Amino acid sequence: MARFVVKFGGSSVADGEKIRNAARSVVREKKKGNQIAVVVSAMGKTTNNLLGALDSATDGNYTPQQKDDIASMGERTSVRLLSAAISSLGEKSVYIEPSSRIWPVITNSRFTNATIDLEATRKRVQDLILPLLEDGVIPVICGFLGVDKMGNVTTIGRGGSDTTAVMLGNCLDADEVIIVTDVDGVFSGDPRIVDNPVLVPEIEISVLWDLAVAGAKVMKWDSLVYKKKNQVLKIVNNKHADLSAKGTEIKGEFMETSVKKLDKPLGSVTLVGKNLIDYPGLLSKTSKMLGDKSINIWGVTVAPDSVTYFIEEKEVETATKILHAFVMHDDRVLSVTSDKGIGLVYVTSPDFLDEPGALGKITSAIGDAGLNIKEVTTSKSQIMVFIDYKNVGAVYEIMRLIFEKK
Repeated sequence: MARFVVKFGGSSVADGEKIRNAARSVVREKKKGNQIAVVVSAMGKTTNNLLGALDSATDGNYTPQQKDDIASMGERTSVRLLSAAISSLGEKSVYIEPSSRIWPVITNSRFTNATIDLEATRKRVQDLILPLLEDGVIPVICGFLGVDKMGNVTTIGRGGSDTTAVMLGNCLDADEVIIVTDVDGVFSGDPRIVDNPVLVPEIEISVLWDLAVAGAKVMKWDSLVYKKKNQVLKIVNNKHADLSAKGTEIKGEFMETSVKKLDKPLGSVTLVGKNLIDYPGLLSKTSKMLGDKSINIWGVTVAPDSVTYFIEEKEVETATKILHAFVMHDDRVLSVTSDKGIGLVYVTSPDFLDEPGALGKITSAIGDAGLNIKEVTTSKSQIMVFIDYKNVGAVYEIMRLIFEKK
């Protein structure tokens, strides 16, 4: 016997026929002897329609709490329909919405973008939802919604049904979490833009995270935080009406906040010229020249009048000669200069997307220690700090004190 959490997105329950197909796929898996909890989104464009009506009815004059209360109605309808469809196929089912005595998802009171209280939610899931599974009941639970400690309905951000599903899978120690949607999974490129994209059958969770925060719509990025290491998380297309259909499986465990340092010195090579930021193709031309000589690039910073490559210290002379040859044949670039003895300390954290101020904490702490920062590069989940190599150990300890939990 296995334990599943299955999430049906809005396109998967957009009408009665699709709801019936979703119910059939759940019942088929249940008859194999498995336990199944279901998470469901609002039907089709219901949430958009509700919020559009709210805007028109109030001329935009409403509170965040009222907005959440109205937005919740889509999911509250979907759970009733899908639970009824499952029951009509001969399986025991119960729908669970925020007014239910056994509602599990507890959040703070930040309406329209609430944060889940994982400890409180886990206890309610174990006490209230797990016994239903063990009794052979299929609970159908509203995605996207929560309840604060005062009993008010909250929402956890658009796309939050993914978060509900993966979080419930975590709390239930589910063997699999299955996201049923209107695509086959993750593709090599956006099918709406590129020709002949290829389905990716397996993807590491860190790679999917990067895709999600960069704009890919396959899964909500913050849902991935809750995946357990040995838990199967997969995306399948609702057109198959089969939870065992092929799709994309997400491998591994979500990253935790970590601070690391590079235990070898780097150097830098900098191109200088007027308004290089408006030079199309400069990065591609110069990075290819370095790559052709097997010179690895650890980081790049771009300013209006300069481009700096961070490379291994031992490669600085070679890289300087290569880029000087480029300077001599391109009148838009005036000069090349280099430096050595550069250290790198970097921190990776999923929290950077949701918690502002991380870079300020780093620069303030390093400045208070009387140390100089040469360059900083940032991405959505990582901050890289370049300093004098002799200060790597000190900066590493400073950043560990800021970010790593004891």
